[in-house]
Amino acid sequence: MQLYRLERKQFIPLSIQETWSFFSDPENLRKITPDYMGFEIKSDLDAKVIYPGMIIIYVVKPIIILGGFLKS
Repeated sequence: MQLYRLERKQFIPLSIQETWSFFSDPENLRKITPDYMGFEIKSDLDAKVIYPGMIIIYVVKPIIILGGFLKS
C-alpha cells in the first residue's frame, strides 16, 4: 500500500497574538466548522480560553456524498 501526505499552508494576515486569541476561544469552533455539519457545543463552557486538558463535548452531523452531491 502506498502512503500519501497532504500538506497545506494558509497565510493569516494577523499577528500571532490576534490569531491565538481567535483560535483559543472555544466558541469560535463553530465559526470554523462548515454550517452543513451542524456543529453544536454540548459542554458548559465556563472558561473563555482553551487550556491544556480542557474537555469540549460537541456534536457534528456526518457527511454523506450521494451521486456527487454533499448531503448532511
